Amino acid sequence: MYLTGGVGWIAPALALIVLMIAAAGLFIRRTWLRAASIERQLEEFRTQLRDQLRLRDEAEQRRAQDGQAEIQKVRHEISGQLASQSAAQAYDSSQILRGVNGIPSATAALHDHVADVSSQISTLADTVELILRQAPRSCAIDSSILETKTEDELIAVAESVAFLRPLVPYPKWCFDADLANPDLAFQVRRWLWQYFHDRKREGPIVIPWHCGTRLRLFLGNDMSRQIYVAGCVEPNEFAFFDHVLQPGMTFLDAGANDGIYTVFAAKRVGNGGTVWAFEPSGRELSRLRHNLELNRLTARVFPLALADCSGQAELSVGAYEHAGLNTLGAFAHQTEMERKALVEVRRLDEVLNENPLARLDLMKIDVEGAELRLLRGAVETLRKYRPVLLFEVSEGSLKHQGGSPRELLAFLHTENYLIHAFDRVTGLPVPAAPGVFAENMIGYPVEKPMPASSRWSWPTQSLSQ
Repeated sequence: MYLTGGVGWIAPALALIVLMIAAAGLFIRRTWLRAASIERQLEEFRTQLRDQLRLRDEAEQRRAQDGQAEIQKVRHEISGQLASQSAAQAYDSSQILRGVNGIPSATAALHDHVADVSSQISTLADTVELILRQAPRSCAIDSSILETKTEDELIAVAESVAFLRPLVPYPKWCFDADLANPDLAFQVRRWLWQYFHDRKREGPIVIPWHCGTRLRLFLGNDMSRQIYVAGCVEPNEFAFFDHVLQPGMTFLDAGANDGIYTVFAAKRVGNGGTVWAFEPSGRELSRLRHNLELNRLTARVFPLALADCSGQAELSVGAYEHAGLNTLGAFAHQTEMERKALVEVRRLDEVLNENPLARLDLMKIDVEGAELRLLRGAVETLRKYRPVLLFEVSEGSLKHQGGSPRELLAFLHTENYLIHAFDRVTGLPVPAAPGVFAENMIGYPVEKPMPASSRWSWPTQSLSQ
C-alpha cells in the first residue's frame, strides 16, 4: 500500500513537466520568430540604405558630368571668342602691314582702341563698386523733426554736422563715392542737402576747408553735394598739391569756379607767393571773391576765359543744380542751362606778355572742354616757365570744342611733358600708360623729376592747420 500510494504523484508531475516543456518550446519559437522579424526589418533597412546611397552616388555623378559639360561649354565659348579676336587682330595686323604710309593712322587707331578698352574696364569696375555699395533705404533719424525747422535753423544744423576729410589719398575715389555711406552723420548731411535741392533753394553754409580755411557753399548743387556730404572733392588731387605747393610759389587756377583750389593755394603759398584765378561766369566769380574775403586771402582774379584766341564768346552757364559746369562749348552731360553769357576770352600768352610773372610753378586747368584750346594759346608760357600741370580730360567736353584726349596728350608730349594719372588702387600719381587717359591727369616737365614727397600717404602739414 505504501508503494501504491507513493506512485500516485508521478502522473501529475509528468504532466506538469510536459506543460513546462511545451511552454518553453512556445517561448523559444516566439523568440525565434521575433528575431527573424527583426532580421527581416534590418535587411529591408539595409536595402533601403543601399538604394539611397546608390541614388545619391548617381546624382553626384550626374552633377559632376553636368559641371564638366558646363565647363567644357564655357571653355569652348572662350576659345571661340579668343579665336575670333585673334582672327580679327590678325586681320587688323595684316591691314596695318600692307603699307608703310598707313602706319601712323593705324597707330593712332590702336591708341584709341586701348583708351576705349581702358575706359570700359574702368566703367565695369565702377559699376561693380556701385552694385556692392548698398544705399540706406531711409534716413536713420526722424526727418519730420527736421522738416519743422526754418531754413535758417536747418543751415545752422547743417554747419554743425559738417566735417572735412584729411589731406590723404582716397583709393578708388569717384564723384558721389560717399553719397550712400550708411553712417548716421553722412545720412543727416545728405538729407539736409536733399532738402534744399528738392526745393531748388540755395542754402548758403560755411564749412571748414583745408589748411585752416573755410568755404561758403550752397546746398542743393553738385559741388556742395560732394564737398558737404563726403567732406572732400578730388581728394587725390588736393593730396598731391599738398606735397607740391610750397610757400613763395606761383599758382594759376584756370576755371576757378567758387575758388576751392584758389583758396587752398593762396593759403599754402603764403604772402610771399602769387595766385592768379581765371573765371568768366559772373555767378561763380562773385562766390570766388567772397571765399577769398572770408579767409582774408589775396589772389589776382581775372574775369575772363582762357582759350586759343582773343575776343568774345558765348558761355553756356549751368542752371541751379549744375552751377559751375559752365562751358564755351556744349554741355557734355544732360545739364540744364540757365542762360548764355557773352564773356571775354584771352590767350594766356597774351595775358602774361602784358603782366609778366617772375615764375609760374603750377597750373590747374578745368575749363570744361577748352583744355586743349587753352594750352595751344599758352605755348610760350609752357616753354618759358615749365609749370607742373593738373588738367581735366573729359572726352565728351573736349569733343564739343574740337579736341580729343589723344590730341591733348599728344600736344603735351610734343612740349616735353611726362603724363601721370592717379592710381585707382592707391590714389597716388603714377606714370600713365600710352593712350590711356583719366578724369584728371598731371603733366610734369621732363627735366623736372616727380618729387618723392608726392607719393607719401600722409600730409606733410599738421592736420590741425
